[in-house]
Amino acid sequence: MLTVQEATARLGITRAALYAAMANGRLKYVEKYGKRLIDERALKSYQPRAYRGQRVREKATASG
Repeated sequence: MLTVQEATARLGITRAALYAAMANGRLKYVEKYGKRLIDERALKSYQPRAYRGQRVREKATASG
């Protein structure tokens, strides 16, 4: 069983993304000792979603 901190380090995602995956049912966990613990097999089978937000583009300045 892995803690949230260990799971985020292994997956390379933020805590917010991990909690969102748990809340949406995409990543299964158990609550034990007042902590959310993730089974290592569930973590290996989980595929993080790609970032869907819009990135801010820098405006090119016209010189001349």
